[in-house]
Amino acid sequence: MRAKVPPKRGDSKSSFGTLGKYISGDRIDAETGELTRQDVPTETNCLSKKTAAAEMRAAAAMNGRVKDPVYHVVVSWPADEQPTDAQAFAAGRAAIKSVGMEGHQYLLAVHRDTDNVHVHVMVNRVNLETEKAVYPDRDWYKLDRTMREVEIEQGWRHDTGTSQVIERDGHKVVQRSKSDQGWQEKAATKARDFEHQTGLESLTSYAQGAPKQAVVKALKAPNANWQDLHATLAKHGLELREKGQGLAIYDKADPARTPLKASDMSELLGKGKLEKRLGAYEPPVRAVQIQDAERSYSSHRELKRNPEQRDERREQRAQARSELRAEYDKQRAEFKPANTVSQARGQQKEKQKAVSAAHVAERKHIRQSGLPPEVQKAMLSEAALKAAKEREAIKMRADAESAAIKSDPANKPQSYRDWVGDRAEQ
Repeated sequence: MRAKVPPKRGDSKSSFGTLGKYISGDRIDAETGELTRQDVPTETNCLSKKTAAAEMRAAAAMNGRVKDPVYHVVVSWPADEQPTDAQAFAAGRAAIKSVGMEGHQYLLAVHRDTDNVHVHVMVNRVNLETEKAVYPDRDWYKLDRTMREVEIEQGWRHDTGTSQVIERDGHKVVQRSKSDQGWQEKAATKARDFEHQTGLESLTSYAQGAPKQAVVKALKAPNANWQDLHATLAKHGLELREKGQGLAIYDKADPARTPLKASDMSELLGKGKLEKRLGAYEPPVRAVQIQDAERSYSSHRELKRNPEQRDERREQRAQARSELRAEYDKQRAEFKPANTVSQARGQQKEKQKAVSAAHVAERKHIRQSGLPPEVQKAMLSEAALKAAKEREAIKMRADAESAAIKSDPANKPQSYRDWVGDRAEQ
């Protein structure tokens, strides 16, 4: 089993609505725009899967500091394993618990539209009860360990990862894998420290330069194979070998030097991706092993420039920028706008506080009502939706007022960039 956190949007504005529709089975044809709905098994602790996204947005709005409250995980099984919906949901709940979000609003959906059965897990980072957000540290490690535990509990074959299953006193236990990324993290840290302290190029930086470009080009060839890849690396004095359950890049001239994880050089060099494309791993043949390198790594090569000269020039530029900025700040401090956005925002905050105070009082009343827990939970969600709508209305009015103030030239001082541009022309 594998648990993966898909890449986030670049603008940090993931949507509960968009993700919720996708994992619930809604599909839009790219050519016709036709909407189709698939019968996807789902589970949620919200009022219903139809209102889950709205409930999560309302709860997330209670914490104004959270910019992206959507947390998404995909738990998948190998092609030859077919979990039931109940097993898939159990694995999804275990994933949520492992990253410290137990009790948070969630929506689970089991997909069987690919070779691998998988369950999508959509969770609200913001807790409905405490209004606090969770940003799990090292979630990839926690999730992988949990997958091993679920494999033991549900009887699946044990996958590879940062954690492994071993027999101890007749029982299966989970422990950190010897091929874990610990050595990779240490190698990356050592590389950064080496460059910072000496100003010299590390093996990591060397590999991610011209060698990486050559490797990417070689792998794009239609008939690329393992020996082509080995030969390309050999030209740059590097060698690709198996290490633990993955692959690593070694310095051929100094094999004892700490290697780097192959996928850190390029994501195309992940063992799974390479074997899917080139077949099972093949070591370099003798002809490649004795091939002369056209270029090789040297621990005496400077990064780009003399570090002392670079620091001196940086200090001179910093001093000049500091003096220029001080002059601009002085002129800007003397600027007196007719109206300010802060006044409009201040009024918005006061109104938002009033809404929050009323909502807190309503939540307290609901908790003290003596009603059954499931009824209280439904009333809390409805109260959160109501408060969120009121806040949104206040925000829209404040945004309109702020936009009017900003569009008035009398209220807007010259930007630093424009001011510097005028000085440059003069």
